[in-house]
Amino acid sequence: MTYSVANPIYDSVFKFLMEDERIAKTVLSALLKKDVVSVEMRRHEHPNITHDKISMFRIDFAARVREDNGDVRLILIELQKTWLDTETLRFRRYLAAQYNAEENIMKDGDNKGFAVPMVAVYLLGHRIGDIDKAVVYASHETLDYDGQVVENGKKDPFISSLIHDSIIVQ
Repeated sequence: MTYSVANPIYDSVFKFLMEDERIAKTVLSALLKKDVVSVEMRRHEHPNITHDKISMFRIDFAARVREDNGDVRLILIELQKTWLDTETLRFRRYLAAQYNAEENIMKDGDNKGFAVPMVAVYLLGHRIGDIDKAVVYASHETLDYDGQVVENGKKDPFISSLIHDSIIVQ
């Protein structure tokens, strides 16, 4: 199955589309390259974010995704859209607010007290440097001192509470 994801032009139209669960699941499944079993739009206005210019648009989702081994897990998807190439500080502030939000902490189960894993999706209205790829994945690996991958390291709730992967659509 092949998905094509276009960088949306109009925020209001994009928000309207993403409020439809079927469309949101389709778009997020394509970006994540995973089966999104369910998705829920979450509160996305946070009082500690400055809005001195209207240049950025955000939508937050809680999604249950099916992993390659068949397990279903909850993740947060922080979708941010901008057409300015100087918004990195705002992106960081917004993610900091998400990391700090009590609602993003697991309340029960084996991972109680740890943060819900997060994926940041950036929809850009500009190109990043000399990168000519439409979609770029920035993912982190858990390595030991010798640079060898630590098996299941990224799945550990302590580690996944402190890092996040990013998807950049330009």
